[in-house]
Formats: sequence, C-alpha cells, structure tokens
Amino acid sequence: MDDVYYNPSKFGLTPVAEIQDGTLSYEFDILAVWKEDATGFLYYAQDNGCSCPSPFEDMRSLESLNKVVTQEDWNRFERAAREWNRDYRDKNKSESLPYFLKAAHDAWKCPYCGEVACENEKCFTIKSIARTVNYGQ
Repeated sequence: MDDVYYNPSKFGLTPVAEIQDGTLSYEFDILAVWKEDATGFLYYAQDNGCSCPSPFEDMRSLESLNKVVTQEDWNRFERAAREWNRDYRDKNKSESLPYFLKAAHDAWKCPYCGEVACENEKCFTIKSIARTVNYGQ
C-alpha cells in the first residue's frame, strides 16, 4: 500500500507516535504523528473505520495530513488529540495520551533554527508551547 501509514518513508516521513483505541474489535480508531525528514515539521491525521478498509488508506500525500508549523498549529493538534481521547473512556487510552503528546512535542523541530524542541527564545517559541502542554491532563 502506498499510504502514509504503511509506507511513510515513501513520503519522506518518519513515524513519531500513534495512539489508538485498543478496545475495538474489527475496527480501528488511530491518531498518528509523523515527522518530515527534510524539514522536521510534524504532520498528524486521524482515521477510523471497520476492518474492511486499511487505516489511512486514502491518505496518499502530505497534503492529506495536518501540518504543524506554528504555535496555532500545535494548539490545533493538541486539541485534536484531547478531543480524540475524550470520545472514549478506555483507561489505557487515556493514560497513554500524555506520552503521545510528549513524543510529538519532543520530535518537533524548530522551523527557524533547526533544533529539535528548541529553547532559544529568539527562535520559534517552542519553549512557550512546552509550558502550555499539560501532559497529565
């Protein structure tokens, strides 16, 4: 399959993290994050369905994913993750959300200086984003 989930390297992506509802049987509901190798930007997407389709089978380009570049993009991503998590009451899923968010945050490369999880206040202020991410909530 030539989709971002099963062949991320064909799109210049490296998987960072995914979170899924492990209680489903013959179904899937996955929120995944990838890092673009060339730029360090993050991309994320959510997909769900029965066992007939494959996860993310319709996502065959970077344009089909959500890109995280700005703080607003990060906030949108974090809201999406929390909304996705809120749809379920599975304890294992809820406990894994902080680790999912931390893995994504730690992989995020500053688009200005190129540092991973940049703390240079003159660059894109990932430091301020880190303060807004409450991994335990």
